[in-house]
Amino acid sequence: ADFRPADVAVRGEGAPLVPFVHAALFQEPGRAIAIHNVGGIANLTYLPAKTSPLRISAFDTGPGNVLIDGVVQELTDGRLLFDRNGKIGKSGKVHLGFLAELLRNPYFSRRPPKSTGREEFGAAFIEDFLRRGSGLEMAVEDQVATATALTASTMAKAYDDHILRKGPLDNIFVSGGGARNQYLVTLFAELLPAIAVRRLEETGFDSKALEALAFAILAYATLNGLPSNVPNATGAKEFVVLGKISPGKNFRCVKLK
Repeated sequence: ADFRPADVAVRGEGAPLVPFVHAALFQEPGRAIAIHNVGGIANLTYLPAKTSPLRISAFDTGPGNVLIDGVVQELTDGRLLFDRNGKIGKSGKVHLGFLAELLRNPYFSRRPPKSTGREEFGAAFIEDFLRRGSGLEMAVEDQVATATALTASTMAKAYDDHILRKGPLDNIFVSGGGARNQYLVTLFAELLPAIAVRRLEETGFDSKALEALAFAILAYATLNGLPSNVPNATGAKEFVVLGKISPGKNFRCVKLK
């Protein structure tokens, strides 16, 4: 457990944690791919054709589902928890002026390594979005569409600003709850027309199980003394073993008489 502090101790951000796992599971020699996980926060891992730990790029791109879900919950008085299949957003119209203002958030122009969370794109951000949307007299559908467009736009901007200059990219595999929002995935793919955007399931992995699998692999690395941070992603100054072990009764113990 507690995988972040060891990376922070060597001046890293302690996030993202999963690039080590993505490289172990999905890298293919001669083929450049990216894994873009859309949970509450969206994050990408770029695995170049000639993959080595020093060449992997990974960072949080901005809000994933957190804004969309928050807007839907508030505007439906809690009757809906999320926009199933992107149906509400697809029926609305993106407010381009409002979207342009949202994209001025300083986080989106920061260079990696970088990470973020609900402290930046959580309750306060959602409340500000709703207040400004109400001031523009936007319909519910238009607010959800604009929230979805912000997630898709910041995901695509990350590739335009930081990834595509590194070389070719063959595929982007989308995982997490956001992969089931067809409207979001469609907007994202339209913003990167030269790259094939596919669901992670096409690789043979169930994206709903990927996070659990990732932490099992990180735990294996901890138990075997293997460094599992990616300094190019976190900003750490060196490779370190992550995690802490709290021994139970059956942990490599010699039973005493």
